[in-house]
Amino acid sequence: EDNNDNSLFDRDDNDDHNNNDSNNNDSNNNDSSNDNLENKMSSEQPDFDNLADETGGGQAPPAASESKAGHAQVASGFNKPSAIAYFTSSRGMLRLASWFCAMIAFAATSDGKGYDSESAFQFVVAMGVLVWLYEMGVIVGHFMDLQNKVSKYELVMFVADLFFALMTFIAAIAAASKCQEKITGTNDKLCDHGDGSNFEAGAAFSFFTSFILMGSTYLSYLSWRTA
Repeated sequence: EDNNDNSLFDRDDNDDHNNNDSNNNDSNNNDSSNDNLENKMSSEQPDFDNLADETGGGQAPPAASESKAGHAQVASGFNKPSAIAYFTSSRGMLRLASWFCAMIAFAATSDGKGYDSESAFQFVVAMGVLVWLYEMGVIVGHFMDLQNKVSKYELVMFVADLFFALMTFIAAIAAASKCQEKITGTNDKLCDHGDGSNFEAGAAFSFFTSFILMGSTYLSYLSWRTA
């Protein structure tokens, strides 16, 4: 009986060992499966570091950024960087200056009584309005990037600047000469009475406008020759 009991205990111990070995094998198999699953997932996971390097350190690709900026510019029709650079350049400042002086020239002259009875003063008003509108058109055209859309743009600007510079200069000379004329029967000059100061101011600002346009003409010529 003792021998039977001992053999029985030995069988139980063997069964326990077999069960432990089986559990260990199952545990090892589970660990191996988990390792294989993790390796598979890591191999399928995208390399975010390389992707960030390819796209410029995690930023959007340059092409996408440029495309978005281009669409925004086309939608607005306004080239902001170009406009800012233009108005801080010598050409942009000359445009603004001639636009302002032309406005003062025709406004001051047209405000004087009797200007419409003298052709010289009418000429000043006409050229002042035309130059004012012309410069406004050039400024708006630059906002719309016409210099890159119109063929021979610099040549057109050169011819237009030269024309308006000469015509405004002629109008200023005519108005100044008219102001120096004496009133019949007196030694007084035409601009010594009434709103003569308006006509003198119109002539002076017409001179300023023509000189500024001459500067724009020179810069347009340089741009045309180097285009």
